[in-house]
Amino acid sequence: MRRANMVLLLALAVGFLMLASDAVAVKKRCTSKKIPTLGACDPKTCDQNAKKDSVADGFRCPYAACIIQGRCVAGSCQRIICEK
Repeated sequence: MRRANMVLLLALAVGFLMLASDAVAVKKRCTSKKIPTLGACDPKTCDQNAKKDSVADGFRCPYAACIIQGRCVAGSCQRIICEK
């Protein structure tokens, strides 16, 4: 009985840690500090710029999108945001 309880507690702890790590990963976000150049909203340029940026913990953006009010606006981006 005691062994079964320990196994159950261990399984619950592992499950909780997996959920917690997923929740943290979803919230990671990095924003370019550079002033966007002409063409920064081009997906290839935006992706290259985002790859150069990383937050203090070393997280690197896997992809990026230039966003103003939720959509890409070519040539007038204010910031480059990357999120999962």
